[in-house]
Amino acid sequence: MECGKNFLTNVEKRKAILKQQYESKQRLLWSKLILSEEHIQNFKKQRKNEQKVKIAKNKEKLDKTRLRIIELKDLAFYRILELRNKIKNRDRKTVENIEKFKLSTLAKKQVKELNQYRAKYENQIRTMEINKSLVERCVENKQSMEEEEVIDEIVLVNEGIETETESSDNCGYNPVSNMSKNK
Repeated sequence: MECGKNFLTNVEKRKAILKQQYESKQRLLWSKLILSEEHIQNFKKQRKNEQKVKIAKNKEKLDKTRLRIIELKDLAFYRILELRNKIKNRDRKTVENIEKFKLSTLAKKQVKELNQYRAKYENQIRTMEINKSLVERCVENKQSMEEEEVIDEIVLVNEGIETETESSDNCGYNPVSNMSKNK
């Protein structure tokens, strides 16, 4: 260790060695400090990146959850809407069935009344035909007054004997007696 002078003494050598050791330790500490700061910076960056990734994942999960909630709400809404429509359709069909039933009962009642009316009408027509035939039978047997007078005159002239008028024993209907009752 020559520094341009004569040989250094042991004390000076020791001082120089200690100084070199001290400087090397300081450089080592300084490099460790720089490395640790770089490590800390890298760790901070890594943490920030991890947090960003975690936030992104959480946001994705949150978005998925929100979408699922919205889908479930929509599904529930559409289920409720579908149920309401089914109930409305069922109620409408029930009302239609009730109206059809009312119309069918009304139609049945009208058909029944129409059949009763037709039966009464047919009975009246039958009765009128029977009465008409009875009247015709009685009228055929019973001659008019003018015809009777003419017949009486002819019979008196030809036979000279009085004849009695025909009785209405053969006929159940006596128009003269009915007319006298009405008066």
